[in-house]
Amino acid sequence: MSIRSKNAPRAFLQWTRISLAPSALADALIGISLGSHGNFPGFLLVLQACLASLLVFMGGMGLNDWADRKQDALKRPGRPIPAGNLSATAALPLSLLLLLSGTGLAFLIHPTAGACLGLVALSATAYDLVLRGPTFGPLCLAFCRAGNLTFGMLAVRSSLGLPWDDALLLPPIAYGLYVGLISVLSGYEDGARPLNQRGPRRVLSCASIVLAGLPFSTMALRPGPQSWAYALAFIISIGAAARLWHAAHRSKPWTCAAVRQAMGLSLRRLMLATAALGCAALKATLFPWLAVLCALGGLAFSVRLRKSFPPS
Repeated sequence: MSIRSKNAPRAFLQWTRISLAPSALADALIGISLGSHGNFPGFLLVLQACLASLLVFMGGMGLNDWADRKQDALKRPGRPIPAGNLSATAALPLSLLLLLSGTGLAFLIHPTAGACLGLVALSATAYDLVLRGPTFGPLCLAFCRAGNLTFGMLAVRSSLGLPWDDALLLPPIAYGLYVGLISVLSGYEDGARPLNQRGPRRVLSCASIVLAGLPFSTMALRPGPQSWAYALAFIISIGAAARLWHAAHRSKPWTCAAVRQAMGLSLRRLMLATAALGCAALKATLFPWLAVLCALGGLAFSVRLRKSFPPS
């Protein structure tokens, strides 16, 4: 047996970081809502796109664990591979199978959507295997998240034959910038960047400003967000950013533990970020509201999953 744990499903779900998966699903779902201007494209398309995004996410996380298996044996022995619950020889082909399955499912929606998610899978693979540096690492992670949001947009517009609007690229770019900044922050925790008292503060301050201003990236969308929906977006984004700003200007010295705590706080705001972007599609139909509520509810669900399937 390649998964040797008596509780094989638990080992698999922990290995693929299931507790973090709701954020990837939220990216795809909000992307669909933005791409369709809040119109419901049908259950099949939503299901296919979300499943494709989930498979690529799980494959990327699994490949990350396989690549880190030697370091984890020393620093995180409780993870499935060093703990002996999943064999390293099975982890590599299984993670690649997940990546390829998600990409293949995206191609079934439309070749353009498949190419986009394929680039996300390729970027995740490159990050897991070779691009872990303080510069290329954050760029890869930013592209993965921005690409996943764009994939949802392309999936719905390509399948429905809607013309592409370049303004749709602005929300993924702004979202990717936020992800890139918090990925830079992680470098202070893992030693990729020298830990000092100004670096984490500057990066976290910039991330909070980008997060607060995310709704501005939806201004060029046509049709543009309604005023009340735009106000709701800013309530979500500014509320989420305020805690980050407060954490950035802490009076205590920055330590690895403090950076780790700030990283967790920043990551928990990913779904708030996508929810704020999703407000641009809100109108008098149910689907865009459900998309935003799923993003907000996914945060609470992710927190509960962390108790059973800790991501670290």
